[in-house]
Amino acid sequence: AAVPVPQPAGTERTRRPRQPTPPADVETFTLNGTLVNGTAGATAPADLPLTLRVVGLMADGQPQQLYEGQTVATPDGSFSFTDVPKSDRALGVVQTDYAGVRQTSDQFFPAGIEGESFDLTMTIYETTTDSSVIEIDYVESVIDAVTAEGASLTFQFYEFVNTGDRVYIGEEGRTLRILLPAGALAPNVQTSIGDPGERFEIVREEEAFVFYDSESVPPGPFERIAVSYGHPYPGEMSISQRFVYPVLDSNVFIAQPRGLALESDQLQPADSGDFNGMPYLGFNLVPEPLPVGTALSYRIFDGPNAASAAPPVRDVAVSTEEDGATFLSVARHSSWVWA
Repeated sequence: AAVPVPQPAGTERTRRPRQPTPPADVETFTLNGTLVNGTAGATAPADLPLTLRVVGLMADGQPQQLYEGQTVATPDGSFSFTDVPKSDRALGVVQTDYAGVRQTSDQFFPAGIEGESFDLTMTIYETTTDSSVIEIDYVESVIDAVTAEGASLTFQFYEFVNTGDRVYIGEEGRTLRILLPAGALAPNVQTSIGDPGERFEIVREEEAFVFYDSESVPPGPFERIAVSYGHPYPGEMSISQRFVYPVLDSNVFIAQPRGLALESDQLQPADSGDFNGMPYLGFNLVPEPLPVGTALSYRIFDGPNAASAAPPVRDVAVSTEEDGATFLSVARHSSWVWA
């Protein structure tokens, strides 16, 4: 067992900042930071350990950590990191563990820093389990359906926002909750942070699937979460999706080349869009917002222009008989591109 090192009476051991030295041929800068607590009435603790990480994108497309330094904030909240490399194609972020949650600063681009120093404010927050701080700023549903295959595929994009001044941590490790409509099949989720398989839990509750996120939600806009699912389509389908948070705005898009039509008391015609090279007709939520617990309901059906032999629209939208894939499987595994 390790033997404690005796300390002189009246003194405390403090963490010594540990910061690497980059190669001599790399231009560097000093990051000067200020630690603040963004929760009303709360203060930032002294001697809070902080870590700066700079991660670059290599030629093979893989990320690589280029710099990692540790320091502590002084009683007045100031801190600094020296000899930080101005690396190309890299992102920097300061992080710490506070109130039981990993908290991070805004990201910055080291290569874009002019001069020998850069000022950064690192804001930490207290936590809350109150879900009333969560809103859906925008949710978008992109729907393709083919009667001949008896199936449809829906992509949804969620933009959540934390309207409070505390990190939302939920309860029992569950934070954001996404309810899919009854009849949804083969649900899938994609995010830009973490492994979706480890981060999200999917359960079936009564007649619908539910996604539970485990990522804490800091104040302000949250990352975009993408969901996809199939649904039977024998020429028409009725969708009713309930949201456990207020929805400030929502659009539904249907594949134009399929000749699909939509009717709803909650949606009106809006601007069209393009998804994976296919044009989509748009419909916008009215009135706004959609109160918490309310369902968005609409019916999609084959309109008068629907044709069983619709012209091909790129490979993403047609059946490929050679390998037995349907438009659903091809579309699901294509890149999620929305313009």
